[in-house]
Amino acid sequence: MDTEHPLWPQYEARFNELAFLADNVTEISIPLNECEAYLCLYGENGLSPEEELALLDKMDGPAAARLKKRTIQTTYWEDTVLFLPARAAKTK
Repeated sequence: MDTEHPLWPQYEARFNELAFLADNVTEISIPLNECEAYLCLYGENGLSPEEELALLDKMDGPAAARLKKRTIQTTYWEDTVLFLPARAAKTK
């Protein structure tokens, strides 16, 4: 989501709440596009702001027990990815 979008504060707060609860993993053993769902805090998710907020809702509730996070270093910034692994996927 664009950090200038009016829904950004709501998205950032919700994302960080879930990130606090998620299990931190050091590596992801499958491509993110094979996960049940994933969102980056700062990266382009390819979704509308409303879809991003709806996906955060999907990651909460019963699914939160499976929620993982991974911090990714790029050349220019650090980003956090929240994801729900495919049910058979393994993470370390």
